[in-house]
Amino acid sequence: MVLEDWAAIAEIIGAVVVVITLIYLAVGIRQNTLAIRSSNATTVLINTQELANLLIVDRELADLVLRAMKDEGELSPSEALAAYAWFFNMFKIGELAYQAFMNDELDAAYWKAQLAFYSAYWQTPGFRRYWPHRRDAFIPKFQAAVDECMDDPSGSVTRPDILYKDGHPL
Repeated sequence: MVLEDWAAIAEIIGAVVVVITLIYLAVGIRQNTLAIRSSNATTVLINTQELANLLIVDRELADLVLRAMKDEGELSPSEALAAYAWFFNMFKIGELAYQAFMNDELDAAYWKAQLAFYSAYWQTPGFRRYWPHRRDAFIPKFQAAVDECMDDPSGSVTRPDILYKDGHPL
């Protein structure tokens, strides 16, 4: 064999190595993407559970949040602060999930399910009253997504008015 033959063989081997490397990288990127999506879904779930646990542990807060969601009657300044802090946290959890979804770091089906859950709250009278005054604390794309959600209640997992039938959550 002449030197040119060895060079051709080396080029072929080099090309095969490049293809194998690209396949390896593609598999690694896919696995990393799945791991990121799983991690983000877990983070969203944990944040949502922690917010819900506040209501489970503190029945006074639960009653206050329900009153604030119904938007009936005046809240004292401390009640408004507590309820609106809870509302803010719920919107921030939604914003985090939305941002991950927009960055393709949260599965679309998971985001859709989360949005259906959030919208049941976001469409209550209290959340609707709160949102216009606090929306600037959120990223513009999320603001638009919430506005759209509030305009179209069809995606909600439940009608907002049955979250608190006769003053009692169902």
